[in-house]
Amino acid sequence: MMPEPVNTNVDYLSGDVTPQNGVYRSAFEARCIAPQGKPWDLMAWGFSWNGAKMPLNVKSAIQLEQEAAQIMAMGGGVQFYFQQNRDLSLRPWLSTILSEIGTFCRARQQYVHKAKAIPQIALLYPTVYYQKNTKGPFSGSSSMVQGTMNMILDGQHPVEILMEHHLHGRMNQYPLIIVPECNFIEPAFQAELDKYVNEGGKLLIIGNETTKLFDNELGIKSLVKAEDSQLFVEASNKLGGIGSSVVSAELLPGATEISSFYNSSDFRNKGQIISSSVNHYGKGSVTGVYFNAGSIYLDYKSHVLRDFISNRIDELFPNPLVTVTGSHLVHVAVNQINNKMLINLMNVAGEHTNPKSIGFDEIPSLKELTVQIQTPKKPSMIILQPEGRSLNIDFQNGTSKVVIPELAIYSILEIVK
Repeated sequence: MMPEPVNTNVDYLSGDVTPQNGVYRSAFEARCIAPQGKPWDLMAWGFSWNGAKMPLNVKSAIQLEQEAAQIMAMGGGVQFYFQQNRDLSLRPWLSTILSEIGTFCRARQQYVHKAKAIPQIALLYPTVYYQKNTKGPFSGSSSMVQGTMNMILDGQHPVEILMEHHLHGRMNQYPLIIVPECNFIEPAFQAELDKYVNEGGKLLIIGNETTKLFDNELGIKSLVKAEDSQLFVEASNKLGGIGSSVVSAELLPGATEISSFYNSSDFRNKGQIISSSVNHYGKGSVTGVYFNAGSIYLDYKSHVLRDFISNRIDELFPNPLVTVTGSHLVHVAVNQINNKMLINLMNVAGEHTNPKSIGFDEIPSLKELTVQIQTPKKPSMIILQPEGRSLNIDFQNGTSKVVIPELAIYSILEIVK
């Protein structure tokens, strides 16, 4: 809620996440606070609450462990908020939950606390746009950033949320930068993005207004708002509605259409309006998505939209450091500490995205996940932590592949050179 440099002499940063849908909100807030250069933690609410409009319900240990996993995976500390009685006395029945989540966190934080992300995908949090569209302290909307992050994570891509001051001067560390929906980017920063892609970087531009800002890089001849109608996109041989206004792009020679909208949920009814395109710009490439995918996904989660954006990411970034297959219910974070690579794998199954579900105490384990890691040579070991289980490594052509038999909630692959 304050995407700016930390310019006050504080020792650490702290905040709390929303009581509802804490898994995705923890993932978002952890990625906003982690790069700010201070020790940090986030607080998970121990109970469901939305302003007294629902019964107060203490969350299960599993719910809180899922939220804690998202925070720890980005190197942060975790605290949990439970109410006391009005006379300040504790509620003894909560001790079992407190003991379980404490054991869970301590077992994992010894591996990841204060770890730093390894640059892979950078999702821009456009600072000046946020400032221009906020009416007061902490009142601006970051829905486009959070929705885009959700899509990226649900596609098993590791991503950092980076503000303009984080990316300034270090864009070339990132193989891919994604710019979410916005209608303004500070000119000097946009010029730096232009230089980044001209020198070989990859940009993914998402949104009606955003693509207008990058018409030169995208090779757009003209861009006009299309008539509102129910349109569909294709991914993985499936069609899904987008429920968004779109812009109609006419491309210059050299720019290439990747996909077009469908006018109905029928492969025989392909339309003329481009849904995504790519342009080679200097030594790099820029892909445009001509609708507000992030905001849509935040409101209406869709496997088709997830795969549509994942396909655009794979086209621009075909050789990521880590690839995970076997389930779309796993989130991935890649970081390092003491020069050791750590692959964080988080099971995000469960009803945490259902606003009507205020408590659940069981999630299915994810089975037989395949993880491929780009390594110059075969590691001496890849250990599943905190289980302490050494995995069999299939090493071929600079890629180490392991199979994880079961992911309960949150485990870490420790890569030992």
